[in-house]
Amino acid sequence: MAHAQTANQTQSIGGKLVWPFRALGAFLVRLSEANVRVREALHLNALTDAELAQMDLAREDIARYVYRGSL
Repeated sequence: MAHAQTANQTQSIGGKLVWPFRALGAFLVRLSEANVRVREALHLNALTDAELAQMDLAREDIARYVYRGSL
């Protein structure tokens, strides 16, 4: 029984030590994804209305299109 408690305590301490690195990694992934989306929005915004219409996209829908599925 004492061995099981020691193992759980070790995993708990290990999890606490790893948590900041996991959080940082998740933050960096979100940051890079946001950067890609911003570039896509800028690209689409630079297109003419006719070019957007060819893509079945209206200018007011660019943000919705770029950030689809992110929430």
